[in-house]
Amino acid sequence: MKKYLRILLVAGLILTMLVTSVSAAVVLELDNEAKICSEPDEWNSIKIDRLLDNPVDATGAEYLYIRFYLESIDTFAGDGQIEITSFHQADTDELNWKLQNQELVAGWNELKLPLNAPDEAMGTFNPGAVLYYRIYAIINGANSIAVDYVVLGGPNEDLSNLSAAAAPVETEVPAAVESEGPEVSAPAENVAAPATADAGILAAVSLLAISAATVLKMKIR
Repeated sequence: MKKYLRILLVAGLILTMLVTSVSAAVVLELDNEAKICSEPDEWNSIKIDRLLDNPVDATGAEYLYIRFYLESIDTFAGDGQIEITSFHQADTDELNWKLQNQELVAGWNELKLPLNAPDEAMGTFNPGAVLYYRIYAIINGANSIAVDYVVLGGPNEDLSNLSAAAAPVETEVPAAVESEGPEVSAPAENVAAPATADAGILAAVSLLAISAATVLKMKIR
């Protein structure tokens, strides 16, 4: 009998581990049409940014995931940043990563950036109150930038179901980010847990059920 109780205990521990490992990713941006900016500002930068309606709690997140489009590497001047802040604008309570330190390609880029190792930290970033993100690139010729998604999450997020498009962005689309300031979109939402995590939980539940049935069977005998 003790043997089967130990089996139940082990199964319970497995279930607990699987449940706690379920994705709790938080979306800062999810644009099924991939907004695009091709008009440089006075600093020759093209940018996409967003001020959230309300602070987003991403406590426990370890990485920033971003999928963005850069039309040309040839006219990318080798300077730009990806930034997240717990303030209502850039350069305060911020973490940032320099684009020139990433292996970028012309077209879609998918980056996974560690929150504990930014290229620069400004002020005190609070992951429990994320308010703003920005990506910009300095250019020296015609170019465009677009953002598909920006997500804060764990080390093994599967975000393939969030991708808006695999095809190149149509550069004729008007710029979506105006110089007056960031476009404010709907509040961020939680990403559904990956299917792999759900399958793991189901497997653990099944194991518990089988173990429980075995114990009951032994009692009946």
